[in-house]
Amino acid sequence: MWQERPQQSIGVVVTLVGSQDVSAGVHLPLTDDAAVSVRIGSTLIYMHDPATVAKFLNACFDLAPEARRLPREVAPDIVAPVRGMHEPGVVVNAFGSPPASGVLVRVPGQLSYLRLQVGRVVLQMRDLGAYGSVATVFREAASLAPTAFASAEMSFRRQAALEQAAAVFPAARSRRRVARSPKSTASSTPALPVRSARPTRAAE
Repeated sequence: MWQERPQQSIGVVVTLVGSQDVSAGVHLPLTDDAAVSVRIGSTLIYMHDPATVAKFLNACFDLAPEARRLPREVAPDIVAPVRGMHEPGVVVNAFGSPPASGVLVRVPGQLSYLRLQVGRVVLQMRDLGAYGSVATVFREAASLAPTAFASAEMSFRRQAALEQAAAVFPAARSRRRVARSPKSTASSTPALPVRSARPTRAAE
């Protein structure tokens, strides 16, 4: 019988409207705790192996054809501040290729939007600016992977999707900052957990 004990799972939904403040960074390169990070506003995702970086990037760029159905902009009412509470921040660590997928969501009488799920984090991209920002920062993270990992053999499906997305969503639309050294993001991102604080990655 299952032991009676408190159990819970925590899912996070991040709604994005318009171009986002994004950055990508490398942390503790060429070590057992190496990581590539993406920051989308106050959402921070550490990816601890090349396979995870590739999987998240592929899930994002698989949405490129559907992104053409997004509105150019939407009213910011859906991301209005909540009275009496500051916006929460999200920090997650990903390793061992967690589940990642994307879909175009259509609701009768409402504007369509893109839903990208990586592990238990869901990014809802409501317009072209939001998707352009997310696609850009994951692409930057992929370009940094060889710097972070000793053997970063990135296997991206459909290279054409990258070129297509680059043409549709120029990088200039996103306010991005790329950090290429462990020290460059120390002041704006939380410290990585020590190795003992997370499970050992399965061999790839």
